[in-house]
Amino acid sequence: MEAIDDLLATPELDAPVKLLRPRVLYEFADPDLETRSAGQKILLRMGPENAARVKASFGRPAASYSRWRSPLGIRASRDYSGSVGDR
Repeated sequence: MEAIDDLLATPELDAPVKLLRPRVLYEFADPDLETRSAGQKILLRMGPENAARVKASFGRPAASYSRWRSPLGIRASRDYSGSVGDR
């Protein structure tokens, strides 16, 4: 739940995000955005509409996540011990 709370705390920006490419990987031009968690950076990069969809999905009951299936047919595992789950 801490990870979901962190993602829900991602700021909603009014302007497009500015990125820098000092090396191979891109970085945020704004130092405040660059210090955010990896999950928040992903939400910022996907844009406000897609980020809102992801955040809205966090309102689902926690039990629904254990029933999630990927397009590849991999079922989410409940034990989180590193196993991928049922296939």
